[in-house]
Amino acid sequence: MGPGMLSKKHIRSLCVVVAIVQVTSLAVTVACSSSGVSGPTSDIGSSSQLATALRAKSLSVTTLGQTSAGTNGYLSVGSTDLKVGDDLVKVFEYSNTRQADADASLIDSEGQFGPRLHIGWISAPNFYKHGQIIVLYLGCSNEIVEALNDLLGQAIARGPGCPYP
Repeated sequence: MGPGMLSKKHIRSLCVVVAIVQVTSLAVTVACSSSGVSGPTSDIGSSSQLATALRAKSLSVTTLGQTSAGTNGYLSVGSTDLKVGDDLVKVFEYSNTRQADADASLIDSEGQFGPRLHIGWISAPNFYKHGQIIVLYLGCSNEIVEALNDLLGQAIARGPGCPYP
């Protein structure tokens, strides 16, 4: 055997190592894909797109109307209010991602607005930020939380009071 040549024994050993690496890689891929941690599966950018996507997940959705920024009092734009099942979902649509990011930065991890404003929510607040929208879900339905997580990604803030999975 010349220099740089491998014996049959070495080739078999390399094949076994490659096979083990491939199986391990496959196992890691399967474990990660079934772990329940996922990112958004959609390009939702408006209240109508969110309503359509929630209906596609067999949820009952009714558009209630608009609420002005002055009436909401906590974000710089008004909201489109949706009734999803028996719960309220408010969709705040921004003209660009930068404005949505600025408002999202005001929300603390429990769905409050720091020392400047404390809100007594009617139910646990769940805030989602996705592109140019911020979505506020007021409720504890696992079905709605799972649908929003799937469509928009994990919540950026979750208030206390609901037993989430």
